[in-house]
Amino acid sequence: MSPWLDIATLEKMKHADGRFVAVAATGLPFLLKAGMAVHLVPPQLDVPRALTVASVEGARGASAVIGFAESLKSDQAQALVGCHCVVARAAVADALGDDRVAQSALHDGFRGWTICDERSGRIGQVVDLVEHPTQLTLTVDTTSGHKLVPLVDDLIVAVDEDARTIVMSLPAGLLEV
Repeated sequence: MSPWLDIATLEKMKHADGRFVAVAATGLPFLLKAGMAVHLVPPQLDVPRALTVASVEGARGASAVIGFAESLKSDQAQALVGCHCVVARAAVADALGDDRVAQSALHDGFRGWTICDERSGRIGQVVDLVEHPTQLTLTVDTTSGHKLVPLVDDLIVAVDEDARTIVMSLPAGLLEV
């Protein structure tokens, strides 16, 4: 399991004062808080890659207005819109509960599942799940080694929980990389 966790996205700037509307990552409560160090992904040219949250205001459900301690020029702030706020998993472990809750249930939940392509048939068995800022990726043990398969709704055709099988419509060439 990665020691890092994508907890929010900077959705838009709040006026021109360097604050942002941040939205919690899917399935998580709003976890950003003052004093928290965040790493911004993907990194932007000429913009700091790590910032410290200075303020969190108006938290409503999954979003809030946040400000950073570091001063940003207008163009730098604009470049951060759409970036993900990635933090050390340990920084939010208390807010998420015990370690079993802090680990994504998906991590262990999909281990051992069979992945099939609707055209090619059986691809292999899931050995790991990797959390990326924009999606989850399954590491699948195939006859030609480990392959990464994006776990995104658009590719999933069917899920059979009893058989622990996911049928997908994989793009041509994906497994040849």
